[in-house]
Order: sequence, then structure tokens, then C-alpha cells
Amino acid sequence: MKIIIEIDKSEIEIKKAIAKSWNSRFSDELTHKDISEVKVSSKENILTAIPFLDWDGITIEVEK
Repeated sequence: MKIIIEIDKSEIEIKKAIAKSWNSRFSDELTHKDISEVKVSSKENILTAIPFLDWDGITIEVEK
């Protein structure tokens, strides 16, 4: 099975969601400015940020 997740969001929107996911996991009070140097290429960061993104602009395709 192959699952393709396409996220059509700006880098700043994704970084804001990453900051929210970090805050949720580590009880921090980070903002997107605190993680401005973080690259948006870490699978873990992207996957944990998804629940904090608005679902508009996210598509999921499942191939069997």
C-alpha cells in the first residue's frame, strides 16, 4: 500500500504547525520564529505538524 500526502501550504504555515507540534510534545512556548532555521524536510516534523494544519490544501491518495 502506498499513501501519498500532498500539503499545499506556505513554508511559514508549516513552520507554525511544527512549532505547535513541538509545544504539544515538549510543553514549550515556541513560535515559528524560534524554529526559523529548521528545515521543513524532516519527516518526523512534517508528520507531527499535520494535525495542526488547516485541512484545506491537504490531499491524501491511497494506492493499493
